[in-house]
Amino acid sequence: MLPLIDFDEMAAIMGLEKTDISDYPALEALQRSVYAALEEHTGRTFERGEYSESVYVDGHIVSLPALPVVSVKTVQSAAGVDLPFEIMPDGIRLRGWHRGYVSVTYTGGFDRAPENLRRAALLQTMHEFQRKDHIGAESVSTDGGFARWPQLKLLDEVKACVSRLVHPARFA
Repeated sequence: MLPLIDFDEMAAIMGLEKTDISDYPALEALQRSVYAALEEHTGRTFERGEYSESVYVDGHIVSLPALPVVSVKTVQSAAGVDLPFEIMPDGIRLRGWHRGYVSVTYTGGFDRAPENLRRAALLQTMHEFQRKDHIGAESVSTDGGFARWPQLKLLDEVKACVSRLVHPARFA
């Protein structure tokens, strides 16, 4: 998993007393959960790695989830024919029109998380950690009254932070 949150930074903001994330099992679980929610929201795979995808193509663009694409090993038609391509910012572009499945083996994703993604993960994780004892509750009674909040979801500020990272295929 690509590191999105610096524990020392979060501990300083939240006033956490212990010095290691392993002292906060709920926080570790929330980090993984927020990571998955951010990948789902953006339609991307964040961590840099080698991936193999089978993608249906109708045209020139092969949309891949791990962006940016760093290198490509193979691009083949379903019949096993190598297809000429070029690497683009949002995937790869076939040099000829193609309809059908294409198999791609490539390296993609971030080697270091962009600052807007780190900020989004920090905000969402802190928000969910503060509400961890009341997940799913819409209101909680306190001595001085009650607190009310909307259903648990990605914060609007978090969505704004990652808006530039939303996969281009999500807009199509």
